Amino acid sequence: MSVRKAEMVAVMGPSGSGKTTLINLLAGIDKPTAGYLRVFGVELHKADERTLEEHRLHRVGVIFQFFNLIPSLTALENVELPMVLAGQPMMQRRQRALELLRMVGLEHRKHHRPDELSGGEQQRVAIACALANDPPLILADEPTGELDWESGSKVVELLRRAVNEAGKTVIVATHDPRIARVADRILRIEDGKITREYRPTELVEAPRTPKEETVVTYLRRRLVEAEEELHRLERAHREGRISGKEFHGKYQRLLNLIEALTDELQRLGYTA
Repeated sequence: MSVRKAEMVAVMGPSGSGKTTLINLLAGIDKPTAGYLRVFGVELHKADERTLEEHRLHRVGVIFQFFNLIPSLTALENVELPMVLAGQPMMQRRQRALELLRMVGLEHRKHHRPDELSGGEQQRVAIACALANDPPLILADEPTGELDWESGSKVVELLRRAVNEAGKTVIVATHDPRIARVADRILRIEDGKITREYRPTELVEAPRTPKEETVVTYLRRRLVEAEEELHRLERAHREGRISGKEFHGKYQRLLNLIEALTDELQRLGYTA
């Protein structure tokens, strides 16, 4: 697995495939027992605890599914906390925290504690926390998993802005097709291994609102379309209208797409 600077990558796969483990390894929360792991030139697979602590504090910001905010602190104080740990002066960190809350649209909620905020607001505060020390890498583990459609869409927009406007590298472990749609690449993980890579247009183009089309209806429609395209491709090959090389490349991509769509429907509790 290789990710470029200022790139947004969505990591998708069934539950238990290793998405959260991958995020924890990249964040320096867990340490690999085998293999090679380098992030911005730091070899995390053999790093000592001081190096890992430096990595977590300055090179990476992590956004969790369940927000991970300190309940007794206000939104402003939660955003300041990473900068406190980094030793930034009070006035500097206060100004930075206010700027970040303004960026995520929550400056007016700066004195509210997490239990006074909605789930979407808490996750936007968590994004501000992840950006506090201006790390080059943002990692997100199912950041929209606990949010309603509107709140999740705002989080997706903020993650994309972090790439486009701030030049961050963003890696998101997700089941959310909206994130896949705005990512630069999609990586498929199965049994702890990256098995495939997709362009967003190959996998999902999520409906813009739930009123237009439910995600399940959309996934089923895309599955039917992919199967129909597979049959057309087979017919074209039998009739000699495409070369064997072209056939095999397109055939494998369609099989991968059908499998991914089927897996996602099964994860949601539906059959194809």
